[in-house]
Parts: sequence; C-alpha cells; structure tokens
Amino acid sequence: MQETRKRVSVCVWGLIALLAIVGIAGSVSAVTVSEVPEALADTMGIDQYSAEVLLSMSFIMGVTLALAFARAPFFAYVAVDLVMIIFFISIGWLDYWIIILIIVVLMLVFGTQMRDITFPGGGGGGE
Repeated sequence: MQETRKRVSVCVWGLIALLAIVGIAGSVSAVTVSEVPEALADTMGIDQYSAEVLLSMSFIMGVTLALAFARAPFFAYVAVDLVMIIFFISIGWLDYWIIILIIVVLMLVFGTQMRDITFPGGGGGGE
C-alpha cells in the first residue's frame, strides 16, 4: 500500500513538472505553435533549430519521466515517445530524419530478438 501511494505521488509530481514546462513554453508571447521556438530562440540567444529541439525534448522527457515513475512497461515508453516525436515532426519542431534514426536504433536494439522470433532455434537462415 505504501509503495503504491509513493508511486502515485511521484507520478503526480512528474505531471506537475510537465505542466510547468508547458506553462513556461506557453508564457512566451507567441500566437501560433510555430512561433514558440522563435520566441524562445530570441529569448535565449540561440538559433531556432536548437530551440525547437530543446522544446521537443523537454516535453518528451517530461512525459517519459512520468511514465518511469508510474513503472510503465518498456513498450509504453516506446509507443508514447514515438507518438510524441511524430507529433513534433508534424508541427514542424523536429525534422523527419529523427524518426528514421530512432527506427534504425530500435532495429539494432531488437534485431536479435526479432531473429530469435523469426528463426527459432538460432538458425539465422544462413546456416
């Protein structure tokens, strides 16, 4: 019971942190979503692409932190992060090549498991 209460409390703090990030990003005097990185770049003195990546990764890490404290399964992380990355690509904050890079990394990480599922017994197809 104590562990569940502690986990819920930490999840609530993760969501509060995420809302704080949203509030900071929303407090910039921008009219549209595409102008938020421009305003942040002007405020911080960095280029716009860096501001877009910084904002995107802040949102992604906030949600991932909340999932981590909720002890969600690994595939929940992957699914939620991919959906968020696709969302940020669609609004123009991230470039499309980032999703290609992530897919390649996931293929490298899960390649052995996929081989074992496809070829039970470790045959690999070439032996």
